[in-house]
Amino acid sequence: MPLPAPGTQWPPPAHLPAYEALGVWSAWYSSDRDQLARVYSRERARGDRDRPSQYRNGIVGRAARWFWGEPQGNDGPSSRLHVPLAADICGTSANMLFSERPAFVVDGNEEATKRLDEVFGERAIVQLHEAAEVQAALAGVYLIAGFDTEIADMPLTTVVHPDSAIPEWRAGRLAAVTFHKVVARDDRTGIVWRHLEHHGRGFIEHALYEGRSDNIGRPVPLTDQPETSALISADMAEDGTIPTELDRLDVTYVPNAVDRRFRSDPIAHHLGRPDIQGIEPVLDALDESWTSWIKDLRLGAGKIHVPTGYLENHGPGKGASFDHNREVYVELNALNPGGAGLPITATQLAIRLAEHQGTCDALSREAVSDAGYSPATFGMGEVVAITATEVEARERKTLWLRGQKERRWKLALADHAENLTEIDKREFEKGTGRVRPDIQFPPYVSAGPLERAQTVQLMDAAGAASKATLVATQHPGWDKKRVDAEVAELLAEVAALAPADPMGFDRSGPPA
Repeated sequence: MPLPAPGTQWPPPAHLPAYEALGVWSAWYSSDRDQLARVYSRERARGDRDRPSQYRNGIVGRAARWFWGEPQGNDGPSSRLHVPLAADICGTSANMLFSERPAFVVDGNEEATKRLDEVFGERAIVQLHEAAEVQAALAGVYLIAGFDTEIADMPLTTVVHPDSAIPEWRAGRLAAVTFHKVVARDDRTGIVWRHLEHHGRGFIEHALYEGRSDNIGRPVPLTDQPETSALISADMAEDGTIPTELDRLDVTYVPNAVDRRFRSDPIAHHLGRPDIQGIEPVLDALDESWTSWIKDLRLGAGKIHVPTGYLENHGPGKGASFDHNREVYVELNALNPGGAGLPITATQLAIRLAEHQGTCDALSREAVSDAGYSPATFGMGEVVAITATEVEARERKTLWLRGQKERRWKLALADHAENLTEIDKREFEKGTGRVRPDIQFPPYVSAGPLERAQTVQLMDAAGAASKATLVATQHPGWDKKRVDAEVAELLAEVAALAPADPMGFDRSGPPA
């Protein structure tokens, strides 16, 4: 979409289904109990009381009667506990992709490969790790290719979350996108100032709008707010447009997985789906079970009951208390059928430990499995020392999911790298210009030295590999130069230890 017309509803009506879903996923990802309670109880941001939808029948009523949608008591959501399993799932997704740095390789172009190593250095990998976590939580993530000569001598990557974007799709691909952000708000008048940044093919357009929470309002000069005033530069046209000098979009979208819920929605379908789509009821039941378990602990705490006469009176209006450390109590003259002094009794309620633990464990395993992971990935089950091959067998489902995510990231990072390398050559005169690298992710689990040695021994005995392949297998972190040097040294040692050729002895005998 181009920049919205004045007075347009915000977000645009066609994007509301996606934004409502993003709000739910964001609540689970944030692990914020107040946010979960607001989302599921249909409360407005200003904290109104429970809405009537909570007491209706039908789909709306059922959703509102979830554990997090039930009418809150006097304590509100603070009396309910939350297990941050959704956030853990999203963090695990990022860890299995970017816990180690992937390699960006351009075949036959060492200069371009070396420059890509610098562009996608440690700082960039940290950003990609963040992007992968957001991707798993909110169905996808946007990567913007840009530069700022004041803070870096190389092109930069900016990560934008999908709940801050209004995308345009064409043939299933991102054709344009408008990012939006609230830069100022007046709580007294309800006025909201939004910065809109529209990215099209070859240009970026900036605008500032003054409106309300649900209406974009009217465009105002960028100078009206300090944050947007700082965007004005010499290469910005009067209409707020800046050329990118790229023949394509400078933004890349990385979807998380194929959508299931919005498959018939022409806009939301292309966003993809997060890892937590479909497991929200299981996560809700897990929070309910966990809260019930802790409630059982509180109610099951041992309590003693003493007669009123055993309490120490602190005077009028100051109440009374019982001294737990007191050793001697004076028998009171009171009616007691047993003839003895008034008794002190104790109450200890049963704590349903096994029932709650079994329920929470079962719900956790179900949530993780439905999200596409092997429970063993999250430490569920017996933890013992096993080999890399056994790890792959136990976590096969996780490996399948990682393979799917890798393919999407490889495509997206290759597109993104093309933009970065073109900007790098134009703005910094480094690299070789626009190139499309091959992205190589490290293995999910690496074999230990003993396993690699056994593999090398079997390959060598079978005559199925060269010396270079054997050395590279034993030392997977070595580059080609180091592998070649090791092979040369091994061959020299073999030659030095070889026995002399008996046919090469001097048989000429003593001189006549």
